Amino acid sequence: MKSLAYVVQVLVLMVVVYPALLLLVLWIAPPGASMPTRYAVSVLPALPVVGVALVLLRWLRQADELERRIQLDALAFSGIVTMLGGGAYVMLTGLPAYVLVTAFFLLWAVAVAVRRMWLGRGGE
Repeated sequence: MKSLAYVVQVLVLMVVVYPALLLLVLWIAPPGASMPTRYAVSVLPALPVVGVALVLLRWLRQADELERRIQLDALAFSGIVTMLGGGAYVMLTGLPAYVLVTAFFLLWAVAVAVRRMWLGRGGE
């Protein structure tokens, strides 16, 4: 049940706070705004991403050794595959960067599931 609290925190950050900050940025600095203003507010949407990273780190600290190993192995695998394979594809095709980020998290989820099956941890 403890893991549910972390899932809720991540969902609130990415489903509520992130879109709200995107709208705030568009309101404060519309496309015609001065460049210094646009630069100043452009970092606002990154704050929920930092929050997600902190939530994940806090969750990893409370997890047992096997769960840490599963998550960190999956993170390393998905990071390598995404950055090497997906990065080149995105650059060559000119797709937006969010495609790369989405692919990273999908690969991470698949890698966690495969690693859990491999280590016999099932659906815990």
